[in-house]
Amino acid sequence: MLACVLIALAFISCDCGKNPAIQVILTNKGLQSGRHVAAGWIQEKLDHVTLPDISGEIRVGFLLHIGYKLTGITIIKSDFPEPSVEFYQGFSGLKTSIEGLNVALTGSWEAHCGFVHGGGSFDMALFGVDVVSIVQLGRDAGGRLSLTSVNCNAQLGDLNTHFYVNFQVNQDLTLDLPLIGPPVVSASSLQLGLKGQFYSVKCPKEPPFVAMPFATPEQPAYMLSVGLSDFTVNSASFSYFSADLLQAFINDSMIPPSSPVRLNTTSLGPFIPQLPKMFPDLLMTLQIYATNFPVFSFRSGAVVLSSSGAVKAFAIQRNATLTPLFKLHVVSARFFVAFTGIKVLLLKLATGFALPHTKHAQLVNPVLTVEEGFVAFNSDAMLLEDTIFN
Repeated sequence: MLACVLIALAFISCDCGKNPAIQVILTNKGLQSGRHVAAGWIQEKLDHVTLPDISGEIRVGFLLHIGYKLTGITIIKSDFPEPSVEFYQGFSGLKTSIEGLNVALTGSWEAHCGFVHGGGSFDMALFGVDVVSIVQLGRDAGGRLSLTSVNCNAQLGDLNTHFYVNFQVNQDLTLDLPLIGPPVVSASSLQLGLKGQFYSVKCPKEPPFVAMPFATPEQPAYMLSVGLSDFTVNSASFSYFSADLLQAFINDSMIPPSSPVRLNTTSLGPFIPQLPKMFPDLLMTLQIYATNFPVFSFRSGAVVLSSSGAVKAFAIQRNATLTPLFKLHVVSARFFVAFTGIKVLLLKLATGFALPHTKHAQLVNPVLTVEEGFVAFNSDAMLLEDTIFN
């Protein structure tokens, strides 16, 4: 009722003399009734509110400046207690008090420190918020009811915030990079500890192993040092395996035409004599799949890959149905020798991989080494001034 009366009066405009022809009196009974209606209306609207963006800068010491920006801040849940409303004679207005307001928010964040940029999502919960607001009622130049905020004080009982850095790597994997602890700032460096875990988009779940402690040595000769443990690589392997993506089908059309051995029962007869007798002149298909997720282990100067898999062979019948033929189990352990220079490594690897890059910097003379339990990546960086100041 209160909200309806105030809104209606706010839109009434008239040229009034000294004596009004109509008088309206809102009693305390009406005010309290309007309070109840307004509380329900506010509770409903809060679940669809997007708050303004928030930006600022944090200074750590004399030289380190961390800029941040919070965007898309949305209220996803709120517990809005019924407010206390009373007439306030001191300012010819209304005094509203709210005790025990709880709000859950979500949004996106961006941060930058020099050429290092990051971002992701965040969840925030505000508990036990107390708000006291005084609004003065008046009359504007057009004769309409005006509302002016005279005073607004708020006290926060507790605040809980979680920041997430989550990258969509491809259609199958996401990389979760939340901070596992506060940044460590020393006289010569800033160190961040990130979770660094891959998850399957299709079926995200925790792997049956945990990250082991390791220490990335500080390299004062380089601008940037990154340590990547085998946990991160193995979490990707586990995620692919959990989503049944570590498998492939091979048929005869995929074998080079020059190959003397074809993928059919006749061609494999010299190796399996019973095959062409039981299934004469039929094409075959092979299903190759992992029976467990491949495990990578970083050793000093080398990478060890342990894997187990199986091969199922099928005969393709004339009606296109598949008939199981046999199954082979394969267990392997392979060593990959590391090269000290990233350029040499890229030269030796047939497929290669993309180096990390940022919008505002270019890596200079990067070096990759394999240590016990982790891979160390060290590099200098060249700032791209055109992208920073534009």
